[in-house]
Amino acid sequence: MLTSPSPAPSLVLAQPPPPRPAVGPDAEAYLADKRFFLGVLGAWALLSVGGGVPLWVGGDRFERNVGIQLVAWGAIDGLLAGVGLWGLPQERRALADGAPLGEKRGKFRQALLVNALADAAYISAGALLYGLGKNDAVRGLGAGVVAQGTFLLAFDNVGVLYFLPPARAAWVGGPGLR
Repeated sequence: MLTSPSPAPSLVLAQPPPPRPAVGPDAEAYLADKRFFLGVLGAWALLSVGGGVPLWVGGDRFERNVGIQLVAWGAIDGLLAGVGLWGLPQERRALADGAPLGEKRGKFRQALLVNALADAAYISAGALLYGLGKNDAVRGLGAGVVAQGTFLLAFDNVGVLYFLPPARAAWVGGPGLR
């Protein structure tokens, strides 16, 4: 039995993404600064995991436990950076719809400040584990926590200063303080 040929498959072209909602120059600068900042956190996550895996796999008891901490903290840092970057388009839409920029900047800065306080506690706990640990495994865990906490304390404090409201940031100076 003869059948008519199937129609040629239609070529489906990808549609361009919708245009980004327009925001003012200050909001655009804030979003770019936040994207950069979260990218730095993501890069630190990759470095932590990349440096931690060889220690975890091939090190002695001390190095293995440092590596475990680097991998675990790196995974968490990567997740936080990814979620933050994923949320930027929604934040852009909120700013385009009139959400106050100062409020967005303040909430991000407040989260960094809370993290900085937690980082100081992590460093203290890690130092106790390292200093009072009865074996290399415990001391390795402590050293890993101190390493991660030290970077995160510096990172979060830079962010706290970087995202100061412009009126209060004049004494600090810097490109991100618009």
